[in-house]
Amino acid sequence: MENKNIVDELNACAYECTRCYEACLIEKNQPEVLMCMMLSKNCEEICRLTVQVIERHSQSAARFLKLCSEICADCAAECGKHQYEHCLHCAEVCTKSADVFREVLKHVIADKQKRSLPVR
Repeated sequence: MENKNIVDELNACAYECTRCYEACLIEKNQPEVLMCMMLSKNCEEICRLTVQVIERHSQSAARFLKLCSEICADCAAECGKHQYEHCLHCAEVCTKSADVFREVLKHVIADKQKRSLPVR
């Protein structure tokens, strides 16, 4: 997957997390969605930070993407507990993003292993 596609996925996830966070702010049962809000904000911020890391071609990009996939999965799990439309949509997007990021990481690891094989 090209960096542009990864960045697009990160931005889409960040957008949905922001949308969920802002919608939770006006929910009547705000204490019920407090953890959802916190994880949505964390997810949004790590996605945006990971975009910056990838765009500057940092050697740490894979580590950020791994953390991002984990936080996206955590956010999806929490948002999925709530029946608000914005939470359920955020859970779907975060699940998809986490899956995409894990798949990208598999390819990164496979590429590194190929490069470290001894030349015969």
